[in-house]
This record gives sequence, C-alpha cells and structure tokens, in this order.
Amino acid sequence: MTTANGYDYQFTVIKRATLQPFDLNDDLPAVNYFSNGTSIEQRQHSYQRRDLSVALEMYIRNIDDPFTDIASLLAENVETALHRTANNPQPGDDNESLLFSGATPVGELFIDGVDYSIGEGQKPYCGAVMAARIRYQILTGLPSTLQAI
Repeated sequence: MTTANGYDYQFTVIKRATLQPFDLNDDLPAVNYFSNGTSIEQRQHSYQRRDLSVALEMYIRNIDDPFTDIASLLAENVETALHRTANNPQPGDDNESLLFSGATPVGELFIDGVDYSIGEGQKPYCGAVMAARIRYQILTGLPSTLQAI
C-alpha cells in the first residue's frame, strides 16, 4: 500500500501481533494485525472448514481532518489492499487477490466490522480496528494439510 499506487496513505510500519507495534511519535501511519483464534464452521467426512479471526489495528496522526473520516479511509485502504496482488496493487485494479486464486487455501475473506479508535493529548492520533475472518479448509485428522476451497 503506497501513495504511488493510489492509496490515501503510505503505511510506515506493518507488524504482526505486538503489544507495542509502533512509536506514536515516529512510526505512523501503521498497521498491527493478530489472530483472535480459529473456529470450526463446517465438518464433513474428509475435511473441516474453519474461520481464522483476525484483528487489524491501523493508526495515523491527524490534526486537520475529522477523525472519523480519516479512520474510515484507513480501514477502506486496508480492506482494498487485502483484495489485491503485487501485480495489480492499485485500488482501481480488479479484485485479484492471491488469497482466493486457488494458489492458497483461503476460500473467503469476511470483514465483520470496523470501529474507530481515537487518541487524546498533545499528539492526537486516530485509527480503526477491523475485525475480519479468513475461511480455509483442512483435511480431517491432518490439521497441517490446508486445501483450497
């Protein structure tokens, strides 16, 4: 996600599952993402269809525009990027995510909701927390064997 590719923001830091993923003074805009667990959504004789719950936190420093507008743009940029490939990275490109190409075991991506996160103080920041689910499939009894849905 870069401004050169047409996104509204260029994220400085993208980290996985850290309690302090970035420094509010230097690293914004930034994204932190982590898993919230897995649930079995469907059982068949030979496979299980599972959902991996993921939370994505995104933040930016902002003092000029309405916080909710900026937070909505951040979430929109991240959701759009999840549906793009390196070959077609721009927001206006077709949805050609590797997630759903058959090259990976991911079947579907669901965005379950977005909430705003607004910081206070001398250096205000705003952001969004997105809840998503990634659906995938495994062979029954072989949890390390992922299959395309």
